[in-house]
Parts: sequence; C-alpha cells; structure tokens
Amino acid sequence: MEKEVEKAKNVRRAAKSAFTRAINTTQLLLDAKRPPSEIRDEFEKVKVVHADLIKKHEAYTMFLSDEEYPEAENWMEECSFKFVDFSIRVNDYCQSNAINVQEKDEEHSAASGEIIKDHGSQDKVQKTSEIDQITQQNMHQRNPY
Repeated sequence: MEKEVEKAKNVRRAAKSAFTRAINTTQLLLDAKRPPSEIRDEFEKVKVVHADLIKKHEAYTMFLSDEEYPEAENWMEECSFKFVDFSIRVNDYCQSNAINVQEKDEEHSAASGEIIKDHGSQDKVQKTSEIDQITQQNMHQRNPY
C-alpha cells in the first residue's frame, strides 16, 4: 500500500510539472504579444493538463487519511486558483487583442476607402501601383546608385 501511495504522489507531481510547463509556455506567448489564436491554441493544452492534474490528485487523495486530506486539498486549491487566475489573464488578453485587431481592420478599411475615393476604383489604384513599380524599376536600371 505504501508503494501505491508513493506512486500516486509521484504521478500527481509529474502532472503538476506538466501543468506548470504548459502555463509557462503560454505565458511566453503572452509576453511576446502573439496573436490571440495562438494563445487560445496553447491555452487549450493548459486546460487539458489541468484536467489531468485534477484526476491524478483525486487518485492520490484516495490513499490519504482524514488528517492528511485537508493539506492535499489546499495544495490542489492553490493549483486551481493559479489556473483560474491564468484563465482570466488569457481571456483578457484575447479580448483586448481582438478589439485592437478589429480597430486596425476598420482603420485599414477606412484608409482604403479614402484612397479609392481620392484615386478611383480599386482596379485603377492597382494599375497605378503597378505603373509606379515599373517606373521605379526603369529608373533603377538607368541609375543603379
């Protein structure tokens, strides 16, 4: 029985390590200000390892006495608080970033609309852009410096 308890404790510890690594990896992406889709994908892994941690914890606590149980539950509660706190940070980041992306898209659309209004249709703007590129290339061929 003692070996089973020790094994369950080691399995739980390994699950906690996986949980911590998953959070740290996602935090790196947050710190690097990666796109919300990347953050959400990585956070899905955090959810999976957190659920696994809960299962491993429950398996371990089955071996504990009534006196040992509260300490183990406090340990798991800290892990769950860490998960909830991190979930909030991830959701806030993704919402904030989604708003910023939407604002940039609206600004880009407005700017495109202004260009079209000033210079004509999208096709005309495209043709003008192509003519500008050809002119630049010709000038560079004549004077490469």
